[in-house]
Amino acid sequence: MTPWFRSIRPSVALSLIARTLLLFAAVSVGGARTVELSDGLTYLRIKEVDAQPMPPAKAALVLDLRGTRASPESVSRFAPLLEIPGPGAIRLVLLDPDTAKPLLDLFKVKRPGVLTLAAAHEAAAVDIAVATSSDEDRQSRDAIDADSPLTDLLEPKREKRRYDEAAMVRDHANGLPIPESPPESLDTTPSAPSGAGTSPAVEPKNRPRIDAVLQRAIHLHQALRALGKL
Repeated sequence: MTPWFRSIRPSVALSLIARTLLLFAAVSVGGARTVELSDGLTYLRIKEVDAQPMPPAKAALVLDLRGTRASPESVSRFAPLLEIPGPGAIRLVLLDPDTAKPLLDLFKVKRPGVLTLAAAHEAAAVDIAVATSSDEDRQSRDAIDADSPLTDLLEPKREKRRYDEAAMVRDHANGLPIPESPPESLDTTPSAPSGAGTSPAVEPKNRPRIDAVLQRAIHLHQALRALGKL
């Protein structure tokens, strides 16, 4: 007899997976947002440590403490999340200048298996400074707090290439073939000439926002696993 799960059409299976991922993204324990990522990595966003129970610790954990509020008394309740339960465990902690000072003070002491990350040029002293601006990092943090899907902040959306009359002139000048029929994205609106090439730069305002600090934490976890360090 064919197992029931093999009878599910691929399109239906993908739909079920997508819904499951949405459920993961919506999970919250005591006001903390939890998302299960790939390779056994769990993302945990805590906006306020005070007056809320801390969720159970996982082996591999991204702790997003950017802008997190906490009183000196509540830090002792948070500290167990930094304990390394065993082999393969790691704590990747995201910080910024808006992180409560009692939490920042907690990371002045180096702990095995705990790495801190922040945008470059931030006031917080961290293990890894990521090349992104404070403003972009804050926008990413705000988007997460507004319940934006993490996938939207980790993978750039593909922009349809603008191909207008100016681009056709540049192609011809550079000896490139001109399409026999206009591409789907043909734009007849005149544009100012730019350098050689057929892919004009996307306007900065249209660039997708990428959470570079969170992205680096995930890539670091993947690299450590590939090197057999976890």
